[in-house]
Amino acid sequence: MSPISEDDCELMTVAEFAEQVRLGGYNEYDGSGYYATATEVSEEYVDLSAIDMTKYTHVAWYNK
Repeated sequence: MSPISEDDCELMTVAEFAEQVRLGGYNEYDGSGYYATATEVSEEYVDLSAIDMTKYTHVAWYNK
């Protein structure tokens, strides 16, 4: 896990992120998401077709 720099990414809860993916707000062509806590980001990529709502509390989204 690495510290999050919110200047580099958009941090949101997993539930918020999943809802935005469902509504078309995020897709794999626009950037990538990584599971995170409120203060650290993991190296584990978020598969947009199978978002795990139990492993972490947040997602850090990085635009391309």
